[in-house]
Amino acid sequence: MRSPAIAQRGHRGVQRVHVVGRPLSDYIRYELAAYGENAAAGEDIRIADRSAHRELDNLGEDFTIFDAGTSDASVILFRYDARGRLHGYRHATDQETVMRCGVQYGLALTCSVPLNEFMSSV
Repeated sequence: MRSPAIAQRGHRGVQRVHVVGRPLSDYIRYELAAYGENAAAGEDIRIADRSAHRELDNLGEDFTIFDAGTSDASVILFRYDARGRLHGYRHATDQETVMRCGVQYGLALTCSVPLNEFMSSV
C-alpha cells in the first residue's frame, strides 16, 4: 500500500502531512529528501509515523484539500493502480468527501512532527 501524503492548501499557506511506516523504503527516503526544497520555499511539511501511531493504519488515501475551512473547500483524490503508479485524479466538492478527508488530515496532523525533527531521527 502506498503511504499517503496529505496536503491542505488554504489562505494561510501550504501544509503537508506524509504518513510513513518503518522501515522506510528507498523511495520514501527519496521523497523525504526532496521535501527540503519545498520546506525552504515555505511549505510546512510534517511526517506522521504509522509505526508509532496505530490509529493511522486505516489511512491509505492520498488527497489534497483546497480552501479548507471555507464554504468553497474541495478535494483532489489521487488514484493509483495496483502497482502504485498514479492512474488519475478525482475532484470532489461534496460535503461528505471534504469532511472525511478533513477528519483524516486532522488525525494525521495530530500524530505528526516537523520534517526536520523526523529526519534527525532517521
